[in-house]
Amino acid sequence: MIAITRQIIFIELFLFPFLVSAKVQLDNAISDFQSYEQWTAQIKQIRYESPDSAIQFCQQSYEFFIAQKDTLSAVRSLVEKAAIYGHKANYQSAYDNLWKALLLADFSIDERSKAEVYINLGRYYSFYKREEKAVDYFQRVLNISRALEKETEWSKANLAEGYYALCSTYRELNKPNKAKIYLDSCLIHGRKMNPYLKFEEAYIKNATGKHREALDIMLSIQSWMENNSPGYQVLLFAYTGDAHLALEDMDSAETYYKKSLAVADQYKSHLDFIPTVYERLSNLYQSKGDFQKAFINLQKMKELDLQFFDSRSPNNRSLLEIKDEFRLEKEKQKQLIQQQRLAALEHQE
Repeated sequence: MIAITRQIIFIELFLFPFLVSAKVQLDNAISDFQSYEQWTAQIKQIRYESPDSAIQFCQQSYEFFIAQKDTLSAVRSLVEKAAIYGHKANYQSAYDNLWKALLLADFSIDERSKAEVYINLGRYYSFYKREEKAVDYFQRVLNISRALEKETEWSKANLAEGYYALCSTYRELNKPNKAKIYLDSCLIHGRKMNPYLKFEEAYIKNATGKHREALDIMLSIQSWMENNSPGYQVLLFAYTGDAHLALEDMDSAETYYKKSLAVADQYKSHLDFIPTVYERLSNLYQSKGDFQKAFINLQKMKELDLQFFDSRSPNNRSLLEIKDEFRLEKEKQKQLIQQQRLAALEHQE
């Protein structure tokens, strides 16, 4: 306790002027926006130009909302920070921020905040093809949404968000029939057919043999994605390439796969998906008989797959052996509280 007190005094005496200065600048920045959504939209825009700057803004946002005792916005700031790390394929840092957010949500008994974290943890498990664990987290989101007042706009929207997460996960796992079930659930629970859901619909059609319909849908949403979500074009272009390939238009497929790689490099988005694109290019070149290009792209796929997903990668060394850090941290907090109570009783005696 004495050591903790000394640390607090040190921070107050030596760092307080700097913290105050940073907070004034942050207050001014956030006060320019009418909602948290507008603020995060600005951060997302910055992410395309400078991911590291966006990470710093998310950290400042988290500190600001903690000071305001706005738990939900603080948790969302950490979740957004995790998402940026995820786009950089730095899954360990993404994971760490999500667990920090979950710890905060749990101690504040904020079910909405928990749902925000669960849905993102589920996505990271799905990246590693751990279907059972991913689905478990998404089901927690659905359970929270159902348990809260069903007539609130939040619960309705979050229920649809949970179904959307399940739909996109089954797309990544290449299970179109299950993806179709959860796409329908999104629409049943109030989610309107938007470009993201149209993209999922296009994948399902292509995977079930309706290649021309799939291609028409993907082409119809390209302009919207370019203007509103340019980073998402990494996925859109890759799957558009798949549809062209299914229609035996190999030149167009090659063009779209290369577009996907270019967008990923430009916006530093969905880097985890790049090994898959290189693999598809390798297969395409092999089909065309260009074995040299097939080999080059296969090598790139293996290098990036090792970097992003292999357990030996420095970024992800501990991610495949995920431990219940949240439970361990709660045990530590419980022990600390017991020690503080004991010290208080001894002082009273």
